[in-house]
Amino acid sequence: MGAIHFSFLPFLQVYMGELRNKCVRNLPGDWNSTTEEWMSWVNDTENWIYDEEGFPLLCGNLTGARHCPSGYTCLCIGNNPNHGYTSFDNFMWSMLTTFQLITLDYWENVYNMILATSGPMSVSFFTVVVFFGSFYLINLMLAVVALAYEEEAQITLEERKKDLLDHRDDSTFSFDPSKLNVKKLNKNQKKKIDSRKGVLLASYSRKKTRRRKGKTNEGKSNNQTKGGRSVTPSPSPSPRPALAIQRGRGVTVQSTTQNPNTLHPLGEKPNIKLHID
Repeated sequence: MGAIHFSFLPFLQVYMGELRNKCVRNLPGDWNSTTEEWMSWVNDTENWIYDEEGFPLLCGNLTGARHCPSGYTCLCIGNNPNHGYTSFDNFMWSMLTTFQLITLDYWENVYNMILATSGPMSVSFFTVVVFFGSFYLINLMLAVVALAYEEEAQITLEERKKDLLDHRDDSTFSFDPSKLNVKKLNKNQKKKIDSRKGVLLASYSRKKTRRRKGKTNEGKSNNQTKGGRSVTPSPSPSPRPALAIQRGRGVTVQSTTQNPNTLHPLGEKPNIKLHID
């Protein structure tokens, strides 16, 4: 801000009232006028010279400035150009016009008006303000603002990290992975682990293959059962009855025994024959 003040203070001191210079028609030679008549004459806009755009023609009395034609005099009257917004008459308007020059917002209009009223010696002021102000001060201000935002973002990020660490320390189930005691395995241990992994994978693959084969066989048997009619298995033939002969005291007992698992037709009992000698 001090550099900006340094920029517009010389304009305030040097160009105060210069942008109000206008070419006014001279009074007639045989007209003895009073002060009031002279003031009304010079303030009458019909007595001014206008340019092609319809604005009052600016002039100056310094060397190199624009001079009025014969029959006209350059006087400081009327308002400032651009509806009174472009001027160096007071502190605020001077700062606004200097800011317009620094931001390069239609600065050539102000440059041409100052050259017409003050001469080519004003080029040095505009060189300093335009080049030093626009290409250095503005970039410097933007750099300072960007650095301030970056520092603020960094501080905010650090505060968030600190809050997360505090919350993690307060939590019961939290732990810091960096503090875990992790042992590194040597080559032999890695080989053992790899061999165990190979054995486990081989056994798992064998089991998987067996399961697939079992499912395949079950599917085939089910397909065969569905394709043909069901046959009831015939009962196995009962074994021949054993012949038990008991001899004692001239008595022969011949019994016919059957398989206890075989059902007797009509509930008949086994036959027993006695032969007496």
